[in-house]
Amino acid sequence: MPAEESVENLEDRGPVVALTNVVRAYGAGRTRVEALRGVDLEIGSGEFVAVRGASGSGKSTLLQILGLLDRPTAGEYHLDGRLVSELNDRERTRLRNEDIGFVFQSFHLLSDRTALQNVQLPLDYRRSSVQPRDPVELLAQVGLAERMDHRPGELSGGEKQRVAIARALVKRPRLILLDEPTGNLDSETGESILDLLSEMHRTDHVAMILVTHDAAVADRSQRVLNMRDGAWAE
Repeated sequence: MPAEESVENLEDRGPVVALTNVVRAYGAGRTRVEALRGVDLEIGSGEFVAVRGASGSGKSTLLQILGLLDRPTAGEYHLDGRLVSELNDRERTRLRNEDIGFVFQSFHLLSDRTALQNVQLPLDYRRSSVQPRDPVELLAQVGLAERMDHRPGELSGGEKQRVAIARALVKRPRLILLDEPTGNLDSETGESILDLLSEMHRTDHVAMILVTHDAAVADRSQRVLNMRDGAWAE
């Protein structure tokens, strides 16, 4: 990426995600199981999409492939215009570190580091020329200006998830993947997290893909896709 390329110019590079006939199979012969069966998907820059499905529907497998944590058995995956199957391990790692932010149900914060240190962590591994967000300003934006020196054990579940959201956004990724982001939260806290995600989506114009089993959570997105038995449901 040229050093002079601005954040605004990134929005003109076409779809962030494009899957074509993606299959993910486990086993062989009579024991072969297809977790994904010919999935097509296109997500545009700044689009907020929810993938909804029951346990075993394939949505978690889809998220693993989108996040470059797994590889499809067949089909093509273009991430930010790059054919993922042509990347070596180093290139995959760099693309994942610089272009993808993750928000997990279980937060995955480092317990021995403060909220600020957890948000700063992704910046230690990036080489992108895109100017990152300021971690202090970002934590203030998610409502944690007074809590940034606290460790995860001193934070509530909602506060931990706000730290995780800030950590995902700090490097200005092209794509954020959210895995049941309200699954470990009570309903009131979950609503506040969904409000925050909607606000951050508007201000950062980043593509978001949220995986959930909850129809009410999915309905907070711009587009809902239903998955059943490894394929899109009608």
